[in-house]
Parts: sequence; C-alpha cells; structure tokens
Amino acid sequence: MESMLFAGDTSIVVDQSGTGTPLYGYTTHPNRSTETVTNWATATTSVLSDVQKLRKKMNAVATPDADSCILYVPYNWYTAIAEDAFANKGDLTFIDRIKNYPEIKDVKPTKFLTDAVVLVELRDRTIQLAEASDIITVPHVRMNDLDGQTFTTFSACTPLIKSDRNSKTGESNRHR
Repeated sequence: MESMLFAGDTSIVVDQSGTGTPLYGYTTHPNRSTETVTNWATATTSVLSDVQKLRKKMNAVATPDADSCILYVPYNWYTAIAEDAFANKGDLTFIDRIKNYPEIKDVKPTKFLTDAVVLVELRDRTIQLAEASDIITVPHVRMNDLDGQTFTTFSACTPLIKSDRNSKTGESNRHR
C-alpha cells in the first residue's frame, strides 16, 4: 500500500468521465508541484531553506491548516536530520526545527523514497483513501511453539489524490 501511495500503479486504470486514468501516487501525479532540494543525507544547513521552498510552493496553491502536513523523507536522510544538531543554536535537530513550522505535524521516513522528499497536506480536500473493504489481519499458524508469530494484512483501497480547478495538488515534492 505504501509503495502505491508514493509511486502509484500504472497497471491500474480507472475510467474517469470516459477517459482511462492511471492510479497516480505522490511522486507520479502529473499535477504535483515540484521544487529542487539538496541531498539531505549530509544534513547541511540547506535543509531548512529547502523546507521553506517546499512550504512556499505549497502555500502558493492553498494555505494548509496547522498540523495538517507530513514531510516524508528517505530513511538515510531521516537519520542524518534526526541526529544532527545545530552548532551554537541549542540542541534542536533539523527535525525539531522542521516541526516548528505550524503546518508540519511530523517528519516521517519511508523506504519508498530514495532521493526525494514529499510534503503533503493530509486533509480530505487534498487526499482520501477510497476503501473497498476494511483492513483485515490474519495470523499464520505456527509450526513450533518457539516460532515467532507471523501476520498477513489484507486490504482493498486506493489513494485518491485531488487536484484543484487550477490542476494543482496539495503536495510538493522533488526528485533530485
């Protein structure tokens, strides 16, 4: 599900007013706003200026509510910005500073991004999860009492990324 959320699935085509439309993700939607960012794996001071550029790009489309946005980052970038503290400016990490922006609720790592970040407003006006059935988790039978427990989770749903009348989405991202 997370892979589909970020990259979409071109093998799934939905009829939309008589036109076949592929299932888009955060990084593949044709109407997303993009901005160039640096590689945050080295956690330089450009991180905050990059976040500012993403915020300005998003605010040019629509002003998000407080605590309505999530910034998704690659795992190797997350590690760098979570551990790196500002010299001579207290003990705050880049993540602490990013979460000080009023609209950004959290910074989350994902394995489905490698060299890009995605800032998305998680409100019904910008994205919804269309569910065909609720999520079901089924435990597997253990062959030995000492084996760990394994579960499989099933769901039938798809993300619905919305565009406004100007063909803009409530997200801002950039591949390097």
